[in-house]
Amino acid sequence: MTKWNRPSLWTGIIPVLLMIVFLYFNLDIPERFTRGELDCPECAVRNEIGTPLEGIFDLSDTSNPITKELMFTAKYDTLPLIMTATSVPFYEMTLNWYISVKNAGVRNRVLFVCHDTIIIEKLRPHMRTDDILALYSLPFSAVPDSTYGSNDYGLVARARTKMVFDVVSREIPLWFTDVDMVWNRDPWPFIADLQSKGHDIAVLRDGNHLCAGFFAVINSTADGIIDFFGDWDKGMSGKNLNQGLFNTVAKQHSEISLGYLPANLFPDGRQYFHDFDADQRKEVVVVHNNFIKGYQNKVDRFKSHNLWII
Repeated sequence: MTKWNRPSLWTGIIPVLLMIVFLYFNLDIPERFTRGELDCPECAVRNEIGTPLEGIFDLSDTSNPITKELMFTAKYDTLPLIMTATSVPFYEMTLNWYISVKNAGVRNRVLFVCHDTIIIEKLRPHMRTDDILALYSLPFSAVPDSTYGSNDYGLVARARTKMVFDVVSREIPLWFTDVDMVWNRDPWPFIADLQSKGHDIAVLRDGNHLCAGFFAVINSTADGIIDFFGDWDKGMSGKNLNQGLFNTVAKQHSEISLGYLPANLFPDGRQYFHDFDADQRKEVVVVHNNFIKGYQNKVDRFKSHNLWII
């Protein structure tokens, strides 16, 4: 009778090991899988509190972890990056906005560009694991003056245009937002609608002007898009206010198609707080607390309309 020889354990293991080695060296597998399936990253749960990525905002350094992560997001994420800038005097306003974003179910990654280390320490306990805290230090006055049009305000305004240009020039889809806002709902469906119509940038209106406090770069590879934001950045040299220049640059770049978010859903502060009635306010997607001066005045106005949620 023929004796049956039991196959060696290695007979089955070796082909498997060889296949793993082949896949490792031949497939384009990204470094991180923390956000769920890559074919549908927006399906992953993104509201879990955890340890965010932290580092220096310097996109000229390709070895910088922040740079690597943003390029990862641009390549694999179907949702654009949300970027905002903040510093410690605006901590509570920033947190109020961030909580509204999470409450609205917004799944985009959020990049906080922080102009001091204290704001990073304060925000860290509230961060989702997928969001990013990046330091971009500014030489503020000994007693920071955040008044609209002040020198310190100008530092922030000039830093903003540079940050936006740095991100857009790497063809990273981007939404930029101020923190004096509350997001009642996810703006993505309305921005996506403008994208489907072939627009390059989604913008808000402040009366008859464009608002630089919220915009979405829909087509990050559009002809002229890098020049648009490059001219905005270069034009800010020595200036303290950026919105007027944003409007000027938009007129100069007629090749860029601007899509306007509906004013009844994305009103300016004058419309929302003074012109709208209660029923109209219920429909608003994003509330912008502008057309008012003074940080505390903004806080008080949010509180009086039940929009202060921290």
